[in-house]
Amino acid sequence: MKTNPFVEDEKVLHSLNELVSAKNYMEVLAGFIFRDFMGSAEKIANADAQEVLSYNEFLMLVGLWIKNQHNPSAANDPSILMRQTDELLKQYHTSLFFNNLEKRNQGQSIYDAFVNGQLFKEAFFYSSTAGYDTQYVEVLAKKYGADADWLLAHKGIILSELPAFFENIRRMINGRLQLVRISKRQIRPNEKVGVFLFTKSDLVGELSSGAAILEAFSFDLYAGLNSTYHDIADFNVFTERPIIGLTHEDYFIPLPYFVAEAMYESPYYWMFADKAYCAKAAKNRGNAAEDLVSDYISGFFGAGNVQRNVNIKIKKSTTLTDVDILAYSEDTAFIFQVKSKKLTQKSKKGDLEQITADFEKAVRIAKDQADLCIIALQNPEDYNFELPGGETYSPRKVSKFETVIVLLDQFPAMSHLTHILFGDELDTTPVAFGIFDLETLLAYLKTPGRFIDYIHRRTLYSKQYRAANELQYLGYYLKHGLEKLEENAFVYITPEYGQIMDAMQQQANIHEVKRDFPSKIGRNEPCPCGSGLKFKKCHG
Repeated sequence: MKTNPFVEDEKVLHSLNELVSAKNYMEVLAGFIFRDFMGSAEKIANADAQEVLSYNEFLMLVGLWIKNQHNPSAANDPSILMRQTDELLKQYHTSLFFNNLEKRNQGQSIYDAFVNGQLFKEAFFYSSTAGYDTQYVEVLAKKYGADADWLLAHKGIILSELPAFFENIRRMINGRLQLVRISKRQIRPNEKVGVFLFTKSDLVGELSSGAAILEAFSFDLYAGLNSTYHDIADFNVFTERPIIGLTHEDYFIPLPYFVAEAMYESPYYWMFADKAYCAKAAKNRGNAAEDLVSDYISGFFGAGNVQRNVNIKIKKSTTLTDVDILAYSEDTAFIFQVKSKKLTQKSKKGDLEQITADFEKAVRIAKDQADLCIIALQNPEDYNFELPGGETYSPRKVSKFETVIVLLDQFPAMSHLTHILFGDELDTTPVAFGIFDLETLLAYLKTPGRFIDYIHRRTLYSKQYRAANELQYLGYYLKHGLEKLEENAFVYITPEYGQIMDAMQQQANIHEVKRDFPSKIGRNEPCPCGSGLKFKKCHG
């Protein structure tokens, strides 16, 4: 019989449910935001990843709080509650991993030892976010542009107003945080909560569809809400609607990031629930994925070096495969295969068969398609190349080929999945990442030559360097490069290399706040928070 030295994850979740029911747990949530999600770029870069909450851990806490807040327990000191929460979250992570880690059999591949649905579930939950909030918002018009009429007709939402709605929230929170920074006194727990409280008029503003946007992304707290949220892979209402209605006129928005993420993800589910529209929505989503990747690649390599939708035929009537986006630089051809496949809820629950099926549709099929493309491009005289209009296409003669698989929608732990599920099957594994990873890579690698070097080394040494996500690879490459190691040696790239990229993003946000808000305010001037009081009587 297997002995288990770790607390079962169900018991830890039970304790968390009891803890978050404290009457003042909103102060704890606000405390975590200030501690783990706010501050200088230096603070974020140097944070111990084991000691701060991830976005998914915070999301879980909010979901459990929603579930339990109508049966409140006695209030407690927020610092004590934070400390107890930290301890339980560490226990939960430990139990989720080690309770599902089977003893490796003699002769068993290290990859096979990790082909375990529950271990993948742990990897999905503790993976990084798919993108930064500003990235989500910036592509809304392109992702849902073809669905704008549906959004207006069925939700009353003007698509072009979604970014303004989000930016208004972010601007108000940043302004309040700036007041906290320049204030001479220590901020109290209830005042931290106040940074994230809004009235209906604050949120709706002057936007024509502001009320409709608020309705679509908010919910009112009531007994029984989130009652089926028992596990990290269960549906959490806060994921879809991250604006919490406390009263008819007052709202709590713990982090603007979740608003941006919901704007990017939730319309997909709304449209797919419409049986008459879901097929068109699926087609639009596939087209949007290719449009977005094409825009990024064309802007980086030059439009003249990029070609979309090249059909490759063995004979004029027999299609072999197709290239979503073909890009050239120097003596290298990039085959970009673009997929709009999401990780299903069943996979998030740890169903290994479904995980394998999702991976097949997102990565394995794309890799097989790219392999066929490379064979054809190496032997162009044996194939016919056609563009969508039927005209003949003549590929350039190059000697080097690189495959990149880009995903439009959230598919957490992609680097880990690629590493484990291809396992010993391949000498090198393909590079697969999300669309926002692509944007970040292009921004920091800066030139096609450096992008070529990065993708080449990521592929060639894919068995020697291991990381949980692409930004960790990028952070390591920018600092150390990716050099060939001795045989059987490997490097595990730790989370702080991803934090390097997060710190750069935070620095950009801080510059924006400093530009928009004064660093000094006269004591007799009106307080910028909008209270109507003088600064010395309010936040001074």
